Amino acid sequence: HWQLDLNYTQDIEITEGYPLHFRADLFNVFDKQTGYNMNPYDYSSTFGQARSFYNPRRLQLSVSVDF
Repeated sequence: HWQLDLNYTQDIEITEGYPLHFRADLFNVFDKQTGYNMNPYDYSSTFGQARSFYNPRRLQLSVSVDF
């Protein structure tokens, strides 16, 4: 399994002593839906197939101010 996550951070000084922090996180950039947690029951029709998958691509944005 492989996937790529990216992060961008920017600090902006709004006024003296009050910095604004902007952050963008992009998870699973290539949207690789790799399965895990394989079905171990040989009597099941889904034997050997993944029962769980890694999360799809997701963007998370955040802003904070120090005061």
